[in-house]
Amino acid sequence: MPRRVATIVRRCFIVLALLMPLISQGQNALSAYTQQQTEFLPVDAAYQLTVVADGDRKLLLQWVIAPEYYLYRHAFKATAEGGEGLIETDLIIPDGLAKTDEFFGDVEVYYGSIDATLNIAAATELAQLTVTYQGCADAGLCYPPETKSFLWHMASGEVKPGKLELA
Repeated sequence: MPRRVATIVRRCFIVLALLMPLISQGQNALSAYTQQQTEFLPVDAAYQLTVVADGDRKLLLQWVIAPEYYLYRHAFKATAEGGEGLIETDLIIPDGLAKTDEFFGDVEVYYGSIDATLNIAAATELAQLTVTYQGCADAGLCYPPETKSFLWHMASGEVKPGKLELA
C-alpha cells in the first residue's frame, strides 16, 4: 500500500509540474486583460466648465474636454432665472464634428474644447444660470446629463458656482 501511495504522489507532482507553465500563462493573460480595462475620469475631470461675463448681458461658457472624450451638441441647454422668474436666453453654439454615435445615431460632437455664448434678454441684479451638457468617452462610457448652476452678479460681472436663495 505505501508503494501505491508513493506512485500516486509522484504522478500528482509530475502533473502539477506540467501544469505550472499553463497556470503562469493564465495569470499573465488575466493581468494583461485587467490592464486593458479603461479607468474613466470623473465627469468634472472629463469636462471642465467655466463661465465668465463677456460684456453686458452676455456670458461665455467654456469647456475644456479631456483627450478621448467628447460632448454632444444636442445636449447643451442653458437657462437664466432672476428674482422675477425665468429670463429669456439665446444659447449660441458653434457647429461640431459629425459623428455616428452608437447611442444617438448621427450627431455633432466636440473634442478638446468648446466655447458657447449665452445672451440674456433682460438685465437683473442677480441671475442664476443653469447649464446642462452630456458627453461620452471614446472607450464606450456615456455620462448622464450633467447640470451646473452659477450665480451671475450682472453689475460686477462676477460669476461663481451657486444657486439663488428663493424665499
